[in-house]
Amino acid sequence: MRKIILFILVGSLILGLGAFSYADGVGTTGASCLKLGVGARASAMGDAFSAIADDATSIYWNPAGLTQIEGTQLGATHTQWLEEINYEHLAYVSSHRDSAFGLSINWLNTGKIEETTLSYPGGTGNSFEAKSSVVTLAYARKMGESLSLGAGLKYIGEKFEKESATSYGLDLGGFYKKQKFSFALGVQNIGNKEKFTEEEDPLPLNYRLGMAYLLNERIKLALDVNKPLDNEVNFHTGIECHLTDTLALRAGYKSGPEDIGSGITGGLGFKFKNISIDYAYVPYEDLGDTHRISLSVKF
Repeated sequence: MRKIILFILVGSLILGLGAFSYADGVGTTGASCLKLGVGARASAMGDAFSAIADDATSIYWNPAGLTQIEGTQLGATHTQWLEEINYEHLAYVSSHRDSAFGLSINWLNTGKIEETTLSYPGGTGNSFEAKSSVVTLAYARKMGESLSLGAGLKYIGEKFEKESATSYGLDLGGFYKKQKFSFALGVQNIGNKEKFTEEEDPLPLNYRLGMAYLLNERIKLALDVNKPLDNEVNFHTGIECHLTDTLALRAGYKSGPEDIGSGITGGLGFKFKNISIDYAYVPYEDLGDTHRISLSVKF
């Protein structure tokens, strides 16, 4: 119990310190692709996943959770995001005894965007596209029966018209599990500034505290609290219910942040032996709806 209380206190301290590192406002950080979560399962649960973190998407949500995976796992996610934007994710995880290694690749492509100017608000006849890619190398290790620690090193590359920028980031995570409770603590996107021509923007640093509770063998509840560098504290809640050994239903709610969206999420999952297929529906009010589908295979 003392370890649980200490974990919560440290998490509260980190979130409190984050309040003093508030940037100039929403959208004042660079590499916005780092704010997009991965995996249909996590998205369906309102992005409340850092204290669950038991599949290959843990590389993003909490690298310390990789120690929960047994053997080898491959995962892929396709996201049909707003407008014609596609967001893809591939991940590989291999676990051996008390440690685990992970590698993931995310890439985003906006497709063709029509160029508009003040003189030609209806379009100039020209078009351009923006691309982003993130490669993450992660490692996690058990520090005892209940505690795991992990880290992820990121390479971020972005291209906008003829301009390009690269930067590097670091994720740190902790995972503590005791009986039906699990707790997560993490910091995402520690790193250097991203520079396009003469403009420099910091990476979207984010402090995260997560909790999860196994209500019974079939129902799991989760809560994530985030403090982004360029936004207010936001909350994410989720529930996962396994109706059968094959079918799971999921739902969630997220309060923000403003530039990512808030509201109710939902989805379902199917499991056939070592293969899992998950779907998530995430509405963005007037901007439209998004759909995510994931495939995971264990060896």
